[in-house]
Amino acid sequence: MSNKANSAAALNFEPSVQAAAQAVIAAKCAEPLVTLVNGKPVTDTLIVAKHFGREHKNVIQSLEKLFVQVDDRKFNALNFQPVDYLDAKGEKRKKWIMTEDGFASLAMGFTGAKAANLRVAFVKIFRMAVNELQKVERNKLDPNWMLERQRTKDHMAVLNDILVTSRARDGKQTASHHFVNEARLIAFAMTGSVTAELDRSAMSAGELKVLDKVVRACTGYIVAGEVFEVRKANARVLAMNLLDAMPLSLQGMNVITKLDMRMLGRGANV
Repeated sequence: MSNKANSAAALNFEPSVQAAAQAVIAAKCAEPLVTLVNGKPVTDTLIVAKHFGREHKNVIQSLEKLFVQVDDRKFNALNFQPVDYLDAKGEKRKKWIMTEDGFASLAMGFTGAKAANLRVAFVKIFRMAVNELQKVERNKLDPNWMLERQRTKDHMAVLNDILVTSRARDGKQTASHHFVNEARLIAFAMTGSVTAELDRSAMSAGELKVLDKVVRACTGYIVAGEVFEVRKANARVLAMNLLDAMPLSLQGMNVITKLDMRMLGRGANV
C-alpha cells in the first residue's frame, strides 16, 4: 500500500452512521448495554444475563417460554434473532439478540427492585442509541456541518502529505504507523485521552471547527521540525484553549464532551 493510501486509512476514514453512533454510545457508557446491528439498537441474552444476575441458560429458558406464550409469531420474528458465539472454551453456543420491544417483553418477567431499575437503565440506553443515530443523520444533512467536516478531511490530507515530505527531507521513509501516530496525537489533543478514538462524524460543527484549527497547527509544527512530544504538548494546549472558549451552544454530545476533556486534560501527561 502506498503512503497516500496509508494516510487515507489512518486519518481520513469515513465511518458509517452506525459506527459513528456506536462510538458515542461506547463513550457515554462504562459498559455498553446496547449495540447497533444493521442500524438498529439491540441487546442480547448474554448481556441481559450478566446484568440481571442470572445464568445465561436460565435467560434462554425464559425466552423460550415467552415464545410459547406469545401468539404473535411475527412479533417474535421481528424482535428476536438467534446468533452463534464462541464461549470461553472456544465452543460454539447460541444467544439471542433482541430489539427494545423484545427486551421489554422478556424483562417483564424479571421481578424485584433491582430488576425494575435495570429495566429503566436498559430503556434509557435504547433511547439514547436511537437519538444518536438520528443526530448523526441530521449532521449529514446540515450544510454547515458538511462544510466543516470536509475542511477537516482536506486539511488532514494536507498534513499527511507534509508529513511524508518532511520525513523525506530528513532522509526518512514514512510507514503506516507514522500516520497512525499523528492521528493519535490529534485525538489526544482534542480529548486528553491517550486511548480515545476521534470520530468526526459524531462531532458538532463547532468541534469540527476546533479540530480543523488543531490539524492546521499540527501541520505547521511538522513544517517547523518540532519533535513528536513537543507537537503533542503544543497541540493539546491549543485544543484545550479553543474548546474552553467555544460557546456551549456549539458543543456536541460526543466523545470530547463525554470524556470530560477539561478535567482529563489538565492532569494528563504529555
